Amino acid sequence: MRGDGPGHLVAHWSALHALFCGATAEAIGLYLRAARVHRTHGHHAAQLTCLFQLAMAQTYDGRRDDALKACARVVEMAGQHGERWNKASALWLSGLAHFHLGRLGSAVDAANGVLERILDTLGVHSRTQVVSWLHTHEAPRV
Repeated sequence: MRGDGPGHLVAHWSALHALFCGATAEAIGLYLRAARVHRTHGHHAAQLTCLFQLAMAQTYDGRRDDALKACARVVEMAGQHGERWNKASALWLSGLAHFHLGRLGSAVDAANGVLERILDTLGVHSRTQVVSWLHTHEAPRV
């Protein structure tokens, strides 16, 4: 990838491995490193995926406000580049973070945003998942 070597790819894949192994703090550091390199080299798609995954690690590490900031960045960047998959994923994750923060109305809004952005199996599944959590907590406007 234009002379930057495999370091950021190793960091990105190592972060995903750490995330799925439950080492969320380690994953966050690796994602931040990988995201910087992706940004530096203009790898927008890789940066979007990295930031979405960073937000997932932050959510499960209890850093939900940080996750919401990362998700907002993904939504913004995805909008600039016409990308829908990471945008929908960031909205889904925003719903999850809001849900865990007890912001049920915001979680509903995020879930509905997923469906508006990507009307396919991913969008329907993601919204259904968030709405099912909200329904069990009697959230408004589900």
